[in-house]
Amino acid sequence: TKELVRFKEERRIFAMVMLAERQRSMREAEEKGKRLEEERRRAKQDEMYRQVMQVHHGTVESYLESILTDAVENTAKKQAMMEANAKAQFLNEIVDGLESENVSEDEVVKDLVSSFLLPEVSRSDLRTQLKNDQSRLVAAAHEELLKAVAAEGMAVKAGTGAAKEGKPEEPEAELAPAGEEGEATTE
Repeated sequence: TKELVRFKEERRIFAMVMLAERQRSMREAEEKGKRLEEERRRAKQDEMYRQVMQVHHGTVESYLESILTDAVENTAKKQAMMEANAKAQFLNEIVDGLESENVSEDEVVKDLVSSFLLPEVSRSDLRTQLKNDQSRLVAAAHEELLKAVAAEGMAVKAGTGAAKEGKPEEPEAELAPAGEEGEATTE
């Protein structure tokens, strides 16, 4: 009878263990499903958040761009008006000064045209001077380069680069190594 009680007790304990094991596995499966659903929901919310933030950033960028564009336009308008007013005031002073001197209209027009043309002529002269200086420096650099190449013992035919660039060639001159000093002579 003791063994029967012990055997029944073991079966009852075994049944309880099996029931507890089954409940545990069911709870684990249920929690795993909830966890997967929670992860899917979190991923969906993260994607929605990312898209919303992307839209917000785009909106902020376009808003700031429009503000900056408006500010630049307003500043440009103000500056243009200031420059126009300054120029008008300058011209008014000139015209008033000429009118007070009882100068003829032809002389007024002549002075106004000269006040507009002289700065342009000065700029044109400056451009011409810069172009001449650059040409002179390029020619000097070209000459020094030819001397250096000739000093290395290589023969160079002048004008070969000009024909390739669509420029008229200069008279042909060939540099050849000179005696022992390493200087080139032009023939």
